[in-house]
Amino acid sequence: MVDSVLYDLGKALATLAAEKLKEEVALLVGVREEGEKLQRKLKKIKSVLADAEKRELMMEENVKSWLDDLKDVVYDIEDVLDDWNMEVVLANEGKPKHDDDQNETASFDQEENKVCSSSCIPTPCSCFKPIKKVKSRHDIARRIEAINLKLDEIANLKDSYKLESVQGSDQLVIPRRFTTSFGQFKELDAQNIIKQRVIVTLFQPAQGTDGGSKIQVTSLVGMGGIGKTTITKIVYNDANVTSHFNKLMWVCVSDSFSEMKVSKAILNSLDSNRSSTSEEIQQVLEEIDKLIKGKRFLLVLDDIWTENDGYWNAIMSSLSSNCLPGSRVLVTTRNLRVAQAMKTNATVHVNELPEEECLSLFQHFAFSGRGESERHNLESIAQEMAKRCKGLVLAAETLGRAMAFKSTKREWEHVLKSNLWNFEDKEAGLLSALSLSYIDLPSPIKRCFACCCVFQKDQVMSKRNLVWLWMGLGLLGSEKEIVGEDYFNILVARSFFKQINHDEGTMGHFRIKEDNIYEVKMHDIIHDFAQFLMKNEALLFSEDGELRLKNGSTKIRHLTMVSRQSQLPTLGIDHDLKLLRMLGIEAPNSELSDLQGNGEAGNLRHLYNDGIRAGFLPKGMERLSSLQTLSVLNVGESQLDINHELLGLEDLQNLNSLQGFFRLRGIKCDMVEVEEAEKAALQSKKGISFLKLSFDDVDDDTADDDGVCSNDSVMNRMNRMIHQVKVLEALKPHKDLEQLSIQGYGGQSYARWISGDWLSNVKRLHLSVCQPSLLPPLGTLPSLASLEIYEMWRVRSMGKEFLGIEESHPASSSSSHSFIAFPKLEHLRFHSSHEWETWDYPKHDNNVQITNIIIMPSLSTLHIWDCPKLKSLPHFLARCGKLQELRIIACPLIERSIRDSCEEHRWVSNIPIVRYEFY
Repeated sequence: MVDSVLYDLGKALATLAAEKLKEEVALLVGVREEGEKLQRKLKKIKSVLADAEKRELMMEENVKSWLDDLKDVVYDIEDVLDDWNMEVVLANEGKPKHDDDQNETASFDQEENKVCSSSCIPTPCSCFKPIKKVKSRHDIARRIEAINLKLDEIANLKDSYKLESVQGSDQLVIPRRFTTSFGQFKELDAQNIIKQRVIVTLFQPAQGTDGGSKIQVTSLVGMGGIGKTTITKIVYNDANVTSHFNKLMWVCVSDSFSEMKVSKAILNSLDSNRSSTSEEIQQVLEEIDKLIKGKRFLLVLDDIWTENDGYWNAIMSSLSSNCLPGSRVLVTTRNLRVAQAMKTNATVHVNELPEEECLSLFQHFAFSGRGESERHNLESIAQEMAKRCKGLVLAAETLGRAMAFKSTKREWEHVLKSNLWNFEDKEAGLLSALSLSYIDLPSPIKRCFACCCVFQKDQVMSKRNLVWLWMGLGLLGSEKEIVGEDYFNILVARSFFKQINHDEGTMGHFRIKEDNIYEVKMHDIIHDFAQFLMKNEALLFSEDGELRLKNGSTKIRHLTMVSRQSQLPTLGIDHDLKLLRMLGIEAPNSELSDLQGNGEAGNLRHLYNDGIRAGFLPKGMERLSSLQTLSVLNVGESQLDINHELLGLEDLQNLNSLQGFFRLRGIKCDMVEVEEAEKAALQSKKGISFLKLSFDDVDDDTADDDGVCSNDSVMNRMNRMIHQVKVLEALKPHKDLEQLSIQGYGGQSYARWISGDWLSNVKRLHLSVCQPSLLPPLGTLPSLASLEIYEMWRVRSMGKEFLGIEESHPASSSSSHSFIAFPKLEHLRFHSSHEWETWDYPKHDNNVQITNIIIMPSLSTLHIWDCPKLKSLPHFLARCGKLQELRIIACPLIERSIRDSCEEHRWVSNIPIVRYEFY
């Protein structure tokens, strides 16, 4: 799993002298030579990594130790590069700004900065100070030399372990066979029999000595990967089942049980638009009771582990109080004692598939797209592989999808002869299939898959979030998002990820909230397998109290912490914070400054902090020059009892490695000077592809007690709004930005950079709760594909300024060129703009005809929701030939206009999907 980063790091060190030192190379005699030596050694070691990883999965402890040592060297190399970057930052602190060459060649002979000297953390923010001493340039040369000595030892052991060199191209060849087969499923006879047995238990009359309880429980019991969840989904979507029950709910429970989490997941499954913020279990249960009152429901509780029946008493009691008789709970579990704890009325055991059906399932995936002759040639090998899957559905599907990418009989025979079949576990078929499928992945994708163990079980993962994570970890090379999407598709195609239905409940956290393009989960066993691969590097901790590493490792690099307590768990004193590369926190009642452990988190690269209270960060983090991921930074006024200094807007100036998603929260322009916003230097942060600016500026008009605004208050408000415009101007992002969201902005107008001249790469834009009465010229954005405009309470009309006609196409009768407004816009949504009355542009301006205008030629969907004063749809929509869906919700005047106007009714009726809805 380390080969994807080895060579690039070697090259980075080999060229460090040339790229960073310029004319001061003389001070670092030997760095270039040492770097080039290191690069050559890494290249040789890389050639045996495939064999080493395969033997690690076969539990060869010596090879596993060898790989662990190699990973440590990789991290040492990263440390050298990070320390160099830190030295550059510290050397330039407090200096006047000069050009880049002057900054890079400035002397480093200044007094070293003094930082925390305690081995433990004496102050809340000290764990985010830079490393204790900034290493001198000569020290960097010595460290590279030491790394070379370590590599010499590793290379010698490589020969003694007889690791074989595997030659091949690093290029990824993506087969086309599975480009549209992600949703393939084959219903088997054995599964259909179990399905019918389950449905019978759901429909049969209530049983029991008490005369019949309102709720009966059916449990599916079987080992992991045997197909319990698959069968349950078939039952859940059966037409007879969906018509029999008034409410259907699906909740993934998994091994991290919490009454509150389960209750909230049930509530969300009942009504996806209803999410309780209460932390009182009784209040949540009362909300559930109201929604199921007088209804017959089916609740699926998937993958339960807890055997304590006391945990379920309150939930089950609430569910049964007001529902109709005949309601059912369907449970899946690996443990019969769990079924007994749930007071199961009917237990259905799920056994291994018969051999012929396991073969049929395997062939369904492995033979997809193959001709009859090719199938016949591989038949005998397929039969033997299916036998070794031991009747496990997940094993047959995972291995089948992997073999679909094997073209020749020789490749199939090589897999069949692999030693990875020799597991002696009761789930051996599954482990073997997963190991073989993993080994078959291209090298860069192996690391991408393994690092997903930092997410919680049953957590929803979006494609975009995963790609950003992989980008941040440096696993995608130069192509970045394009390659990341290919990797994602391959992992789905080979069943490492499974696409989810949005009606499935989830208890996952630690994700950026956004309109996800595509979402997946990992099966629990596949998640366990990823944790096995990263067990010495990654840890998911979801308990309260002090964190002690269960596997005895003190070298955890990726840490996810989940806590409901008011203080984060304390890291064991034996764990060095300096080693952390990634930290994800889901702790809504805690602050990041509560984190305590040994040392300083000076090498932190990825901080997912959107799950902590308020999003405030401690001072000192601005010196983490290698930080690439930061979910959110709150720069507003804290109402919390915080006794240390907080990170501010101007502290962002050195965090130029940020990439992916970044949210600035709590921007209150009254409290921010323009110079502070300029120092944030968002324009220099090229890696940020999605920027979310959340302001706290929107307020009501200031009025006297008698309701009349005074002249002074009006002037103060006007000055404030002008200042807000200047602050937004100063928060100008990089030109490569792809997504932008602005919320709560209170300025008089929008910044000039919100136009096609600067945001030429923006594909998605969201504006909500903003004060300006006129929208910016969004029609000039050449790449914009999705636009959402919510709660614009001051907007009364949208005309030519919205289309960008005034800027790009001045009204002129002699105009000969054609202007296209919103050339690539596909999805357009308006929501809750209560004062909006008109939407169109005049065909004549000052008696001059406006010609050669094409508007929204690519528009596919248009949703208008809760805009009660909007009178009609614009006339240009009649020429949007690609419009496929029109939804009008709570807009009575538009509905009346369509009904009364023959012309408008005629073109609207040609749209394939038209829906009118009311609250």
